[in-house]
Amino acid sequence: MASPEQRALIHEVEAPDPAVAATSAAVERLLELSPRAESLVVPGKAQQAGSKSAFVIPSGAPVKSLHGHRRGTVATGGKGGRLVFGRAIVTDQNRKLGDWQKVVRSNAQAQFSGEPMTGALAIVCRFEEPRPRSHYRTGKSTSHLLASGAPARRTKMPDGTKLLRGFEDALTGVVWADDSQIVWALTEKVYGPQEAAQITVFELGPA
Repeated sequence: MASPEQRALIHEVEAPDPAVAATSAAVERLLELSPRAESLVVPGKAQQAGSKSAFVIPSGAPVKSLHGHRRGTVATGGKGGRLVFGRAIVTDQNRKLGDWQKVVRSNAQAQFSGEPMTGALAIVCRFEEPRPRSHYRTGKSTSHLLASGAPARRTKMPDGTKLLRGFEDALTGVVWADDSQIVWALTEKVYGPQEAAQITVFELGPA
């Protein structure tokens, strides 16, 4: 049986939508079948995980071979054909991602109960943001109504899969032991009253 908090995540949008109905049905069924389910709401503008870039911080003078070097050290080309060893730093091109993941993690630590899940997982994610002002009419008495031609669905960037990826790493060690445990996922991008990300995690059984 779904708790009031979990059912609050299954709410209507501006008009009936078959995708919303399908999500609601999936959530209800998973709640019936899962021995453990947890819901998490994170206020704020969700950030996508972008492309990665890497660079090496040298840790010593150039050498001619890999022999005797500590395992895990990265080698890159230096002057004169010599190898330069160092530590690889990988960064995301979206500079806002790190701050967003800190917000996700702190909210997860405050809202999530118990130890991280270790079984196979199914997740339902909902990324919500308000409509821009340009979606509404301009008259004083009609400014709360959608303009003709306003999109019914949130199809603009960022991609839903990239939003989910930015979410997953932040929840590792808090909600689940590793995001490789996720065997089924459903992601929604919707217009709604606030900027927020919502996720419901269902433990399906042992991994």
